[in-house]
Amino acid sequence: TTTISAGTLQLAGGSLGGGTVTVASAATLAGSGTIGGATTVNGPLVLGVDGAIGSLGFSSTLTLASTSQTTMKISKSGSTLANDQITTGGNLACGGTLTVSASGDALAIGDTIQLFSSPTISGTFSTVTLPALPGGLVWDTTTLYVNGTITLGKKTQTITFGALPAIAPGDVLNLDATASSGLMVTYTSSNPAVALLQFGNYLTA
Repeated sequence: TTTISAGTLQLAGGSLGGGTVTVASAATLAGSGTIGGATTVNGPLVLGVDGAIGSLGFSSTLTLASTSQTTMKISKSGSTLANDQITTGGNLACGGTLTVSASGDALAIGDTIQLFSSPTISGTFSTVTLPALPGGLVWDTTTLYVNGTITLGKKTQTITFGALPAIAPGDVLNLDATASSGLMVTYTSSNPAVALLQFGNYLTA
């Protein structure tokens, strides 16, 4: 049995034996590596060494208590995603807070991040803080407690047009639709011979 009462236990690719591990609320478990025994974390859980992407593997169960604070990272370079990951051989019991940060290139719709890999997941985090996204994008967390993933999706939006006046050949109409997401509305004409778009949103009949 290993009890971390204070300070930080940081794994740098190594392993901790098969006995139970308890991390007190005043202590921190950090780094990358493997832990053989059933583990309970009551304080900060920080993946990676010196800011690098990391992984922690727990051969048995992992319990994140209500006072735990799990911090994870996402990094993107071009189309390549990398992220911290926690794997367990037994149940993952979620609790406390989860904070995820992102660095590198912008995340895109459809990006899926596997934060946790466990045969079963129970409980929920009291607070989940994910990277801020530009308008129109949203985090889909519906599978976080199913298979440990979060996915970047498109926010549901409504496009609203003002009343369109009657126009005659040669008239110019300024199209002024707005999207509830805050994204810019773009226009195309299916027949430029009948309706010609100029400068993005000016329609000439």
